[in-house]
Amino acid sequence: PVGLAGGDIFRSGFDGPYVAVIQLLDTSFTLIDQGTHTTAAYNATDFEPPAALFSPPHADSGLDTDVPPDALYDFLLVNASVTVNRAGTFRVDGVLLDAGLNFVTFTSAVATLGTGPGTISLEYLGRDIFTAGADGPYTVLMTLTGATGFLDQNVYGTGAYTFDEFEEPPATFSPPHSDQGVDLTVPPDGRF
Repeated sequence: PVGLAGGDIFRSGFDGPYVAVIQLLDTSFTLIDQGTHTTAAYNATDFEPPAALFSPPHADSGLDTDVPPDALYDFLLVNASVTVNRAGTFRVDGVLLDAGLNFVTFTSAVATLGTGPGTISLEYLGRDIFTAGADGPYTVLMTLTGATGFLDQNVYGTGAYTFDEFEEPPATFSPPHSDQGVDLTVPPDGRF
């Protein structure tokens, strides 16, 4: 028998019957034979769901952690909503894209959650957004993984932000730069 992951079928939401394309390969992956098999009628919900799935709506907000507050966001928080079917530890990876779908930054978060609704918070550094000079609304490409690997993916659109609402980096380079050789030998031999 050939086993197929029930979580993948559940996540697809497509009810059967399903058509399986079957291929027989030798050890060098040369095709020997192929065929199809039509399964019985199953509902996608007849299969075991993944340990967790994204369950929008998600939420976002700017967070100023300075004391006293300086009215600039140190972080962009994206609270990813999930439904947990089996308690465990889960990870969300999130790529942040600007309004033109250009890469801005990446972050990830790990949370141990019980069954039921839960939230995993992604914290994007405000200085990364400022440095990119990238205005929102931002698009967040999220991937959810657990102990068994990939579980789900989702796309979220944040509210509108401008890059200058976020904290600047504490220091930056200021070109032009200069250089000079230093002779460290004693007595000096004229070589660097």
